[in-house]
Amino acid sequence: SLLKSYWNKPEATVESLRDGWLHTGDIGLIDAEGFIHFLGRRKEMLKVKGMSVFPAEIEAMLGQHPAIVGSGVIGRPDAERGQVPVAFVLVHEAARATTKAEDIAAWCKQNMAVYKVPEIRIASELPMTATGKVKKEELAKLL
Repeated sequence: SLLKSYWNKPEATVESLRDGWLHTGDIGLIDAEGFIHFLGRRKEMLKVKGMSVFPAEIEAMLGQHPAIVGSGVIGRPDAERGQVPVAFVLVHEAARATTKAEDIAAWCKQNMAVYKVPEIRIASELPMTATGKVKKEELAKLL
């Protein structure tokens, strides 16, 4: 047994503990070799033209860009596509003068499925929690 309930949170208990299972809201997959891959949290999943897009996946891809040292991806409503991913990115200090949002967007178009390509917003800093996670609620206020 993992837990019986959340302390003083009956709604969270009912939502998470069903039929003897703990429903975390995490989404993942098991590959052909039996490895488990974390894709993201159900509550953070975006729907772009009917396709499921996980911000964590876009953040991982952005982490491969040589000029990017950090990112946070959230969705914004869009009448045509449902939601649009928006990436707030931190550019490495040495590359700030030469790296433009358009350059990063072009890189994304070459390295991501078209529906995953985010709008790029270069940020001077990212709001972080004490545990080192991006505060996405704070990013949403910047939209």
